[in-house]
Amino acid sequence: MASTTDDDDDETITVEFGCDYAKSSNAKCHGKYCDKEITKGSLRLSRLIPNPFIPQSSTREEQLMPVYYHVECFINYSRSGNENKKRVQNVEKDFQGFNELKKKDKDKLKKLFNYEEKIQEKLSETSPTANTNYLEHDQDKKYWQISIDNKTTKTKYGL
Repeated sequence: MASTTDDDDDETITVEFGCDYAKSSNAKCHGKYCDKEITKGSLRLSRLIPNPFIPQSSTREEQLMPVYYHVECFINYSRSGNENKKRVQNVEKDFQGFNELKKKDKDKLKKLFNYEEKIQEKLSETSPTANTNYLEHDQDKKYWQISIDNKTTKTKYGL
């Protein structure tokens, strides 16, 4: 959650993601089903999380550490989980280091996340193409909502 200043509005923006090229082959991907190394020179994406080994007296930027992913594994991470989870809204602003990437990689990320945004929009509204089921939980009588739209599945609990 590094803070940067936006020149247009003089607002402070919280950056929770990063992107760069692997400096070595030491880092491993933290994708759910991937434990492979990220090869030197390849594009990698990261989530910036609090580092438990840095004292609280340090600056906020020093307290963060990256958790690296292959691009495809990061996409899978962002698709899964709670609908309130922080997701990429604007590739250029949300990724620390985006401006240092090669043009082809910038274009690739923009295209990928624009596609992901369209998927999230489809799932957030009641899509006529989505197959939605409601299942009642046995113990607390709350409902699960399961929506399937092409290759994307979205679940909600507690309805």
